[in-house]
Amino acid sequence: KHQNGPHHAGRFAFEAWRGQFDPHHVARRCRSRQAPSSRAKLHGMEMDTDKIDNAVLGLLWLTLHEERRAWKGLDWDALDRLHQKGLIGNPANKAKSVVLTDEGLRRAEEMFRTLFTRPAS
Repeated sequence: KHQNGPHHAGRFAFEAWRGQFDPHHVARRCRSRQAPSSRAKLHGMEMDTDKIDNAVLGLLWLTLHEERRAWKGLDWDALDRLHQKGLIGNPANKAKSVVLTDEGLRRAEEMFRTLFTRPAS
């Protein structure tokens, strides 16, 4: 075992090891990761998670690389829902990207074109 520091343990373990651990920072970070997508209402409006999922899927198309991998720096709740719908592989892994299924790849392109493109002039 390594005694020189927290290897492969993450930022919070590193901060604790360096004596810089701030439990208030952890609480703020955990709250910010869950908000606003984990709440049913936002500023008095009901959220349509299907629309959010479609937008996230379209953004995954925007970040495609290696044919079907996309960067997963998006809302975790939406990524979990897309996984439950069978459109992407399990996002809960160490990779910085997710793999789109065949159906996910098709729908991601469709959502990208629908939400983020203009008709050609």
